[in-house]
Amino acid sequence: MFKKERLEDRVKRRFKIIKRSAITLGSILTLFGTASYLKAQDWESQVIDDEAIDPISIVIDNNGDKHISYQEFKEEINGRELRYIVYSEFLDWLRTEFTTNLGVYGGNPHIDFDSNNMPHIPFYNHITGEISEKVRTDHWETRLVEQVEQQEIGAYPKIVIDRKGTPEEDKIYIGYIDYSLLQNEDTKLNLATFNGEDYDVETILNLENSVYTYYDMTKDNNGNLYIIFETPAQNGHGLAVMTRTGSSWSEPSIV
Repeated sequence: MFKKERLEDRVKRRFKIIKRSAITLGSILTLFGTASYLKAQDWESQVIDDEAIDPISIVIDNNGDKHISYQEFKEEINGRELRYIVYSEFLDWLRTEFTTNLGVYGGNPHIDFDSNNMPHIPFYNHITGEISEKVRTDHWETRLVEQVEQQEIGAYPKIVIDRKGTPEEDKIYIGYIDYSLLQNEDTKLNLATFNGEDYDVETILNLENSVYTYYDMTKDNNGNLYIIFETPAQNGHGLAVMTRTGSSWSEPSIV
C-alpha cells in the first residue's frame, strides 16, 4: 500500500556503504543502519552521509566508479532534496546537492549510467507534479519525463538504460507508479521510453483498485525488459513478472 509512514517518517536515516574485502575491487553493497551482524573480518564500512533517507540507489559503471542517488529531508523547507555521490580512484567521494524542494512525497530517485558512464537519475517533484530525469554530460541537465495530473502521484521512478555504444543510440526506459488520490481511480504501472527528444509514455498494467504496489525493473543482455511487481490485494499480494520482447508485453506471470 501507499503508506504515509513510508513518505513522511523516514527522515535522517543513516546509511553505510559496505564493501566486502574478499571480493574483487568495485563490488559494493548498500545496507541500511548498522552492519553489526556481519563478521568484522569480512566487511569494512564507511559512512558517507548521516542524513540520508531511502530509497537509495547505487550503480557501478564500466570504469568501476560508484554512482549513488538518494534524498535528504530538510525540516526548514518541510520537503525533500535530491543528492548524488560518485566515487572514483581520482575523486574519492564527491557529493552534489540539488536544492530544489521536491515536497514531502517527492524525490524517490533511482540511477543508471549511459554508454559514456554518465549518470541518469529519475525523480518525482510533488510540488510541480513532474517526473524528471537528471542527466550528466559536461554539466547537469533536467529532462521532463511526464507531467502527472492533479490528484495523482508519480511514485518510485525506476530507470533502465540499454547501452548501445553511444548515448545517442542508448535506449532509456523509466518506469513509475501512477497513483491516484481519488478513491474511484485505479493505480497504473507506466513506462516512459526516450525517443531522442522527449519521452513516450504507455500504461503497462492497470492495477485495478490497488492503492499502491512495489515493483522493480531490469533488462537482459538482449535488451528485453522485465518488470516484477506486487499483485493487487484482491489477488493475494503475490509477485508477478512481465517481459517485453520487441514491442510486445507478455501477460503477467505469477512467480
